[in-house]
Amino acid sequence: MNLEQLLSSLTERHVQLWAEGQQLRVRAKEGVVDATLRSALVEHKPRLLELLQQARGAPESIRLEPLPRYGPPPLSLTQERLWRAEVKEPDLAPAHIATFAMRLEGPLNRDALTRAVATLVERHEVLRTTFELRGDTPVQVIAPPGSTAMEPVDLCALDAEAQQEALRRLLHDEQRRRIDLARGPLFRAWLLLLSEQRHVMVLMMHHTVVDGASRGALVHELTVLYAAFLAGEPCPLAPLRLQYADYARWQRRWVEEEVLPRQLGYWKQQLAAPPPRLEWPTRSKGMEQRRYHGGSVDFSVEHEVVERLRVVGQQAGSTLFMVLLSSLYVLLARACGQRDLLIGTPAAHRGHTDLEPLVGTFINTLALRLRPEGAPSFLELLAHARAVALGAYAHPDVPPEAIGGPTPNVMLVLKGVAPQPELSALEATPLALAHDTALLDLTLYLEETPTGLRGELIHDSDRIDPDTVTGWARELQALLRAFAEDPRQSVFPHPHP
Repeated sequence: MNLEQLLSSLTERHVQLWAEGQQLRVRAKEGVVDATLRSALVEHKPRLLELLQQARGAPESIRLEPLPRYGPPPLSLTQERLWRAEVKEPDLAPAHIATFAMRLEGPLNRDALTRAVATLVERHEVLRTTFELRGDTPVQVIAPPGSTAMEPVDLCALDAEAQQEALRRLLHDEQRRRIDLARGPLFRAWLLLLSEQRHVMVLMMHHTVVDGASRGALVHELTVLYAAFLAGEPCPLAPLRLQYADYARWQRRWVEEEVLPRQLGYWKQQLAAPPPRLEWPTRSKGMEQRRYHGGSVDFSVEHEVVERLRVVGQQAGSTLFMVLLSSLYVLLARACGQRDLLIGTPAAHRGHTDLEPLVGTFINTLALRLRPEGAPSFLELLAHARAVALGAYAHPDVPPEAIGGPTPNVMLVLKGVAPQPELSALEATPLALAHDTALLDLTLYLEETPTGLRGELIHDSDRIDPDTVTGWARELQALLRAFAEDPRQSVFPHPHP
């Protein structure tokens, strides 16, 4: 893995690096830094230290301090974007809810788990935050720490089939429920009791307070706290020096003074004369008012194919993400007859290593504009996608509202191998949840697993026919196999009309 591939992989996996003297420090979610990445970090350590030390004036070089609380803090830019979107379009609200459910098998100490959840809410102010309009400006309203209870739902009297139906109904109702951002709560927890040895824990989080990257940190802290309380020990986690409200104030100044002068010009040029939004071939008629109803189609990609695709990328100086981005582009371009496309991908760069322990919403969307010329081979398209992705990675912090113009209605998300949650003496298994809502027209979600890739095509079921999406899943599988076998083939075998 060369240096450029390493830097791309670090960005795509949301790995943070910083230098302490001649020591290279790494922060990432558990399981993200695998043996290959660790070896590349050791190989390129001298150059990485040199690059980090050359970054004079970078925000990481200044220690962040908690800001005085003169009145309620402002919303972060991401929070304000989500808040304004819901005020403008209330039907959007359910699409901003993320639900995480975990089946727990074994002897559960309910008191220890309840205390662990309460401690999480006490530690992280953002989990007890709501939003209020003061004049024309929305502000954060942070409730004091209180008795946050995990809501018990006793299903022990029901048979197995009725329990599953009750669980399905609860998850469906919560995912479709509109949450009042001024009243909250924006974070809730339930414990479903199935039997003495069987439980399901459900966490509901609004995107304004917890994003996908923070959810993993939240679950990790929960497991650490449960283990400590189960053993009769005090909270082992270091007190938080900063809170999300400190980030919100710092971010606004940082974006205005540091980010926009350095990064905005790139995006203005990249998105000038933007492409039209994708028109889906089977878009439903008479459904102009979006309801954000969602569906998903599951599929998988075999380990052997994934490894061949990884080799194709490495030989072209690219990452697996860039290979998958190119393949998704081919699928959409063929399906919609459009060659100039915007595909979004999340970036979780927080801007400062001091912010890493925080839970909150930090995600920014990078708009990757692919518009290859002529009739490229897959390798030529991959080189184009690589250049686009590297340009975006170098300019990751500009919020969409500062750019103006279109935002992607298609998203690509690639996750590394997720570590299994561990709760002392319990077998903890995350539950796959049905997608009842869809924020965008189409999202390709891919997760690396020991057996290959697990994929989901999450779609707005009012805008794209589910049978069409099922066909696209099969076509994407075929494209990936074909490009793994022969990356020199033309991606558009028929002339563009």
